[in-house]
Amino acid sequence: MRLIKYLSYSNVDEDVNKFRAMSISLTKPSDESKSILDNLYKKYDIEHIEPIIENLNKELRKFYNGKYEYNLCYTSEKRVNDVSTNKRKSDIITMYLFEANDILSKIKSSLESKLKNQN
Repeated sequence: MRLIKYLSYSNVDEDVNKFRAMSISLTKPSDESKSILDNLYKKYDIEHIEPIIENLNKELRKFYNGKYEYNLCYTSEKRVNDVSTNKRKSDIITMYLFEANDILSKIKSSLESKLKNQN
């Protein structure tokens, strides 16, 4: 949460700062990230992240049907190893997670360049 406080000192709106602090992780379902993303899509025309999260959740549902799912969040509540006993499957989903967070960081970089060009 300290990162959000640090980012609040910049001249950018609150939704952008919250998006900057988020990462993809296992968490309970929440509507906060959806509203933040909707505002960013309208304002800055960034690439959509929902298909990537949906693919992650689809892979997760192959071996786990609990209350947690992959979504954008500030802190990780659970790890894949906590919800799965099969090491092979958890290694596969962990690799998908790394790739998804890499794509998310590229989207954040494109947002930063758009913000830089605005100023």
